[in-house]
Amino acid sequence: MSARQPAWERLRSEWSVLYEPLPERTAPYEALLARREELAPATDGYEASKLAREHAVRVAYWSERLGTPDPEMPQRRRTLALHDLERLMVIGGSIAAVLLIGVGWRTSWPVALVGSLGLAGTVAALLLATRRAGRPLPGDALRKALCPDCGYDLSGLPSALPHWAVAGSDVGPAACPECGSPWPRVPPPAPRVIREDVLE
Repeated sequence: MSARQPAWERLRSEWSVLYEPLPERTAPYEALLARREELAPATDGYEASKLAREHAVRVAYWSERLGTPDPEMPQRRRTLALHDLERLMVIGGSIAAVLLIGVGWRTSWPVALVGSLGLAGTVAALLLATRRAGRPLPGDALRKALCPDCGYDLSGLPSALPHWAVAGSDVGPAACPECGSPWPRVPPPAPRVIREDVLE
């Protein structure tokens, strides 16, 4: 897994800066996962039922919230969409870099080096844009059971927690099998006023 902050953690951080601090995202899931061997359906009690309600509130809140994008919250593109000016810049930059490489190959190696660096930069920018385009928007990831970091289809994968512990809710795997993102189907906690109304 890369050192890049997972998508749900970025959302939690952005929300905490713009509105109010949100509690740690995965702590209650990790705590129950660590105790799953000692727990049993007959003794799950309050801890498991509270997590089940907590998860349902999270999914319901963020599904609705992310269905109508907040203009203050950063939104990420789902597809690679280069505008006309960007296309011209990429094409022109690539042609110029190739010409510099060709001219420099016959005349001066520094010119060829500049062309090579320009071409490498253009290719790197396109690869980065394509990689970012593969990440779904968080709302789509939540509704379609996709990893918000790499777009991997998580539907059908076994849940890390037994269904009785979360009242049948599918919390998904503890990590994405493709990119390693932790708890990719667990969105951040809902804001305090929502938690107080529903969970207290």
